[in-house]
Amino acid sequence: MTDEELIARFIQVRRSEDEVLLLVQTIQWHGPHTPVSECVVAKTLPPGTSDVQVEKAVSRLVTNRKYFRACVECHERNPVGWMSGDSCHGCAERDGIVF
Repeated sequence: MTDEELIARFIQVRRSEDEVLLLVQTIQWHGPHTPVSECVVAKTLPPGTSDVQVEKAVSRLVTNRKYFRACVECHERNPVGWMSGDSCHGCAERDGIVF
């Protein structure tokens, strides 16, 4: 996925009078075929934060290894929940890993 696709699919911005929340959708696995998604607050910004500053903060989230990583084989960036070690699930399956 491109960074823009990751942002559109996995990152949300919520503004209120008190704060700007940047949320990231994380993926956990409850068994080999049961992904469970949860939105977690990744960053909180002050209420007057400009759109440009919010966009920069969102762009930095995509490179945060806590939430997204690049596969060592195909080099595509994915959510951590779609990674098996340093490989994405697609490359891991091609290499013989069975989920």
